[in-house]
Amino acid sequence: MAPRMDIFAIKLRGLRQGDSLSLMLFTLVMDVLSSMFVHALNTKVLVGVPLGEFGSSCNLHYADDLLILTIGGLEDLRVVKLILYVFEGLTGLETNFDKTCLYSSKIGELPEVATAETLSCVMGTLLVTYLGIPISRSRPRKQDWEGLILNIRR
Repeated sequence: MAPRMDIFAIKLRGLRQGDSLSLMLFTLVMDVLSSMFVHALNTKVLVGVPLGEFGSSCNLHYADDLLILTIGGLEDLRVVKLILYVFEGLTGLETNFDKTCLYSSKIGELPEVATAETLSCVMGTLLVTYLGIPISRSRPRKQDWEGLILNIRR
């Protein structure tokens, strides 16, 4: 009786994008990254962004996008980069710093070059949209929301 090589080959290839389990496993793994940021925030290693009575936050993620918010400066960026490298070592999921952009909270100003070099990424200015939502240091104006409203009406 010959061995069944088709079953053996399926087990060797691992999960691929589009497999039914891959999305759930990716979500679980991203929760680990979120927990790493929350732990750094709770232990005061990261400063985060104050959210009034809700405490503070330092990361938001949606699907494979990650938004990191901090007011701690250069040292916080070093901690963020360390967390991302530890996460990469644990999971094998690598941060694509070529697609990473660093924004300053000061409207119309670029971040300092040294801070962008810390993350090996490009710099950008606010106002920017993320998933159609305007992100700015100040409250977005009515016209900033018009693109999102038009998309919702369609």
